[in-house]
Amino acid sequence: MRPHFSLTLPVAPPTIGLLESLDMTPRITNMLPREQSGPQTGRKYEVQYEEAALACLKLLEEGEASCVYCEWHDDFVIERCGAAETYAFHQVKTRADTRGAWSVFEILGVKKPGPKKEAAKKSASKAKRTAKKKLPPVRLELRKGDSIAYRMLDHYRKFMDACAVFVLVSETDVVADPLLAVVKEARTQERPENLSPGAKALFDALLVAYQERDSTVTKSELWGLVSRLDFARAEASEADPRVAVGLMGQIIHQLSEVDVSTTEQGRIASALVKVVRERSHAVLKTLPAEGDVRSQKSVSLPEVIKLLPLSLDGYQRLRAGEGPAVKSLSRLQRLCRRSGMDDDMIKDVCNLKVEWQLWRARVGDSLTTETLGVLRESGRALFRQLTSGLSSTPFSDLGTAADSEAKRLATLPRMPSAITGPVLMGLVFALAAESE
Repeated sequence: MRPHFSLTLPVAPPTIGLLESLDMTPRITNMLPREQSGPQTGRKYEVQYEEAALACLKLLEEGEASCVYCEWHDDFVIERCGAAETYAFHQVKTRADTRGAWSVFEILGVKKPGPKKEAAKKSASKAKRTAKKKLPPVRLELRKGDSIAYRMLDHYRKFMDACAVFVLVSETDVVADPLLAVVKEARTQERPENLSPGAKALFDALLVAYQERDSTVTKSELWGLVSRLDFARAEASEADPRVAVGLMGQIIHQLSEVDVSTTEQGRIASALVKVVRERSHAVLKTLPAEGDVRSQKSVSLPEVIKLLPLSLDGYQRLRAGEGPAVKSLSRLQRLCRRSGMDDDMIKDVCNLKVEWQLWRARVGDSLTTETLGVLRESGRALFRQLTSGLSSTPFSDLGTAADSEAKRLATLPRMPSAITGPVLMGLVFALAAESE
């Protein structure tokens, strides 16, 4: 019997184990958001959906990213399942050019210091240089209403260290100001006590300002916000929807067959944005089971792959490999389907091809150009035998012939002795993919 090469990898986050089940920290799937706006239309919302769709495509590049939640606790949230389950919250903000760049004062909801405060700051700088007197106390005051960071702070208070990062996504830059320096320094420190004196003074003043608004805010909660705050340049354009479609098309082209047309790239991109839009518009009045939250509010890695000409099993097996191998596997999958193979057989064929690629990587430079040529010639001969139509059991016969040929090849000079029948069969299917 031929060995059955199979792969079992989770396509959804692992279930909570015994120890995790004792952790009372809420997960994103077991808590309703504080607000759900329902269907929203207009170009600024389309930018949000396009940014989320781009994040969905980038799931293919991240081994630990499992899904993207759409309009669930934030504009979109990337869930990653590594050593621990974490969330990257994203707020997408469009902004008129006339308003200029963002400031971290504005993002955190802080009034900018007036002239007197600026004078005090200069005086403090002079005092520090002369070392004749201490820094004067810093006073910050919050603006009226909620800031962009208020929702981010709410996330941290709910999900604590499961919050990996809070990202403001915008086409507009963030200007350098004293609070931006505090945010950047906070990313490199474990706690606020480790900040430089000037940064610590500003952080302490920020804490006082937040506590004046809400006395329940703690230092650790504000630190959780400030140390995780980040900014990303929007890739989608409010002015031109073709920008996001073009960017998605480039990623789709890289992960699909070489001959995917620009029109087909656009169709796939539009289909993905449609899925994101539908998930964003879904409103859950009551909290369903975790699996239902995922199916109604998130876009998973398998769903993204389903839109592309890729095999889920093959993609997962080749996740650690390079892009050309994924494209080659996609071509092989289509060839197998046209040949009438069932899904189990296709999985076996794809896994055999991976056996060849892994073996080729292991032997590395020990495989000379001449020896590789001998191997390819043997593979072509086996491929001709497979496609001759003379056998009623071609796959089984190929396995027998490959075992015999591997034993013969192993005796040749400079041939790596680890060559096996399954490796040769994988070479056969690699050559088949090349011919597709």
